[in-house]
Amino acid sequence: MKNNTYRLKIVGKNPEQFLKMLYTLHIELWLIEKIDKGYIIEVSSSSYEKIKKIKTSYKITIVNRHGIIALIHHLKKYYLLLISGLIGFLLLVMLSHLIFKVEIVHNDPSLRSFLTEELKEYGITPFHLQVGFKKQEAIVKDILTKHKDKIEWMEIERIGTKYIVRVEPRKYNEETKEGKPQDIVAKKDGIITKIDAKTGSITKQVNDYVKKGDVIITGIIKNQDTVMTTVVATGTVMAETWYKINVEMPLNYYEQTLTGKSKNILKISFLTHDISLFDFHPYKNYKDIDTPIIKNNLLPLSLKKVTRQEALVKDEVYTEDTAIKKALQLASEKLLKTLGVNDKIILEKTLKITRKDSKIILDIFFKVEEDITDFKEIDLTQLAKDSEEARN
Repeated sequence: MKNNTYRLKIVGKNPEQFLKMLYTLHIELWLIEKIDKGYIIEVSSSSYEKIKKIKTSYKITIVNRHGIIALIHHLKKYYLLLISGLIGFLLLVMLSHLIFKVEIVHNDPSLRSFLTEELKEYGITPFHLQVGFKKQEAIVKDILTKHKDKIEWMEIERIGTKYIVRVEPRKYNEETKEGKPQDIVAKKDGIITKIDAKTGSITKQVNDYVKKGDVIITGIIKNQDTVMTTVVATGTVMAETWYKINVEMPLNYYEQTLTGKSKNILKISFLTHDISLFDFHPYKNYKDIDTPIIKNNLLPLSLKKVTRQEALVKDEVYTEDTAIKKALQLASEKLLKTLGVNDKIILEKTLKITRKDSKIILDIFFKVEEDITDFKEIDLTQLAKDSEEARN
């Protein structure tokens, strides 16, 4: 098999004489092709080294190379470009695994500042390497355990090179506002199921129906009709509340849910074809977010950095009974997402079922035990005026 060969062009006066000289030197010619004023020949790399040592007036130029010598030639010729590309690729991989921004979504600056310092201990901070999805979950669980008195709910989501942290503080953190006297009032209409009063005077009882804004635990302490003092009423009120939810469930059900796992790959696009590079463990289902790296409007070729997000896909055909069960489950999950950690559904009832085209529509009634604790500052000026009028 021919390998490591040079294809040469020999030009000069009477080039046949040069070929005869090569024969006398026992240089094997694998190709002889006549051209204007000369010949094209092909020789082995060792033969080419002998030819280079011949002193001659003939012009000898390399037309092409084959085999390993061709590869070495191209590496030498383009080594700066290759090294630059390799460094650029390594830099891209490194940058794609760094976090450049941590955004804490909440209006309270003190809570944002507290969480920023807390997350630093776990490496969730700008210009640090990303952590895996399982470690993210472990960090959230650890923070919720350590600060359960401050934080009710929290999640960390990675989007590209940014972390978005969503957080919900404990509701009873709102109980005291600079020590000002306050009442505990109903956040919404309901029937009281439980009252846990730490300070203040209870004005309602279990099984009482209350409307939004009704005082349940007051911070006004009286002896008979005389106001003795005011305090910050603290505690929790649970009540039975009601919801009506409308939910639609298609009989041909398709849902794509992102798992939170993602990886960065490179994608070469040529005309209508895409080639993914370094996708060593491909996801079965996924969603891509493309960021162009190299793009030329004149050429149908581009290089993109791709954030590939793993997805779970449900693609099912339901019977009517199955669709109803799924709709009830979906409605419960939808409602629970709006409730607090201590709230629970105590009854669900289907009010109406409608079939329209290829979907089922349900109206569902829910009875919920829910924390309806809210707070209202006591107007001391109005209280003093009311007390004065009562004495007169």
